[in-house]
Amino acid sequence: MIQELVFTTLPNNKVTRDGKQYLQLSVFVTPRVKSESQLTLENVPDMLHWAEKIRETKFLFRVQGTRGDIEASLNKEQI
Repeated sequence: MIQELVFTTLPNNKVTRDGKQYLQLSVFVTPRVKSESQLTLENVPDMLHWAEKIRETKFLFRVQGTRGDIEASLNKEQI
């Protein structure tokens, strides 16, 4: 069984904080479970509570043409 979360990011806005501009993204999350047998959500408890699990997760983005990873700040009020 494979459990995964697929994140699709879309530009939402540019915001200015402390004189610096940042790109604000909306993220659409698609939980997926792949299994050869029939499952119910009871068998994959992580999927029942995926939003709680990502609250404490660190997110990094790679943008073509830039150096290194960019740390994202999660708006936890929107989860």
